[in-house]
Amino acid sequence: MKRRSWWLTAIGVLVTAVMLFPVYWMINVSLTSTPDMRKSPPNLIPIDGTLQGYSVVLHQQLPYLGTSLFIGLGTVVVTLVLAAPAGYSLAMRMAVACGRPSSALALRTARSMVSAVPASVPVSSTQ
Repeated sequence: MKRRSWWLTAIGVLVTAVMLFPVYWMINVSLTSTPDMRKSPPNLIPIDGTLQGYSVVLHQQLPYLGTSLFIGLGTVVVTLVLAAPAGYSLAMRMAVACGRPSSALALRTARSMVSAVPASVPVSSTQ
């Protein structure tokens, strides 16, 4: 097995650090107290971290979060109630027609997806 050179690893670590910095900064600012948010230069590590922002958001937004959870979970339940029997019946129908339900269902799904791809491409006219 060929070993990677150290500089490829260093580049990978650097790219990962650059990509993860915004996530770190969001967490850092969320833990910073309100007077320290506009401090120049900003603290890279929250000195006096606080969870006050999280408690305010939860008190203000909890009813809306409950509504969103109710709608989301209801959608999942309705989708499962409708899709599970439909998938089972399709698998059994394909099993009778082809003898192997998994491959027949995969082929039918692939065929229907391939026909939908050209329909999803926008048609542009050139003059």
